[in-house]
Amino acid sequence: MYGLTTNISWRGFDLSCLLQGAARVSLPVGGSLVHPFDQQGSVSELLYNDHWTPSNTDALYPRVYTQPQGRNTWYSSWWCRDASYLKLRNIELGYTLPLKASTLVGIESLRVYLAGQNLWTWTPNMKEEIDPEAASSNGQYYFQQKVISFGMNLTF
Repeated sequence: MYGLTTNISWRGFDLSCLLQGAARVSLPVGGSLVHPFDQQGSVSELLYNDHWTPSNTDALYPRVYTQPQGRNTWYSSWWCRDASYLKLRNIELGYTLPLKASTLVGIESLRVYLAGQNLWTWTPNMKEEIDPEAASSNGQYYFQQKVISFGMNLTF
């Protein structure tokens, strides 16, 4: 795990951000990517569009079997993905009104800001849209929510 926090201010503006990541992490891809048609499951579009066939021998994914006990359910190291990542966890840009200007309008201080959480994720080799921090890659977990907010700190 690693992280980097920055806090910069200049002439009433302030910027803070948190980058966080992990290296040397692997995640086995599971669920419909590995087990299409198993347990009445379906095939993901990604697997369907780029699986091995006699006419598509350079495919990204192996052959898809339609039998319930087909070879789709056999795990192998081929299904392990490099789950190293770098995420922009938080970023906030603010502006504080100068003291002279705020006292003119009868307030002690005013700061406005725009903030975001989980706005960007980089992973080196994961073609599947899987959150590298998910407890499982079987399709039961969504990516962390992206949040954008605007706010104001006002002191009278």
